[in-house]
Amino acid sequence: MYIDAHSHCPSPGPDVFTLMSCSPGDFPAEMPSFTRISCGVHPWDTMDAAAVESSLRQLEFLAVSARIAAVGECGLDRLRGAPLAVQTEIFRRQLALAERCALPVVIHCVKAFSELAALRREYPRTRWLIHGYGGKGDIPAGALVSVGPAVLRRPQAGTLLKLLPPDRFLLETDDSGADITAVYCQAAMLLGCDPVLLARRLEENFNAGFGVVPGVFD
Repeated sequence: MYIDAHSHCPSPGPDVFTLMSCSPGDFPAEMPSFTRISCGVHPWDTMDAAAVESSLRQLEFLAVSARIAAVGECGLDRLRGAPLAVQTEIFRRQLALAERCALPVVIHCVKAFSELAALRREYPRTRWLIHGYGGKGDIPAGALVSVGPAVLRRPQAGTLLKLLPPDRFLLETDDSGADITAVYCQAAMLLGCDPVLLARRLEENFNAGFGVVPGVFD
């Protein structure tokens, strides 16, 4: 099975498991096949305090009622959204919710890896996936990272993949609309390995580091 670790579209078919991200207000009425939902308040959506509070209340209901497989994407972005101090407080509330409900967290981080490292020390037991990782910033202890099409097109993509801990990375499509199997083929070419073997390795990574999603692999 191919795992799309972070996408904004549902799974395209039975050979792909997709962790699909949405905001609380866009939670789907029906669960798409071979898809589980990660839901959170994105750092870009932090400017309207009243809207954030409403979204956090919806998110708490979804998490407590076990309707989501992960919290996020949420996180920190120095280039967009509310001031970083405001983003940090909103992110911290989502990390606390994830810890309370024993859910993994899908993280968006742009130019704030030092702040991310500090928060990791506050929430060492939560399972983290930093999506869209491009090699800039130290990976917090115990976190997984996922790499998508935009990063794989860069000249240094092969070097980045080979430097990543082999048991701590995944692949994603994000909002690109790309075919995840093509992403696997590109990554396998850069790594010099077979795409099917890579798929098996990343399924193990997901299970071991991010947590088995009930009903998918059991």
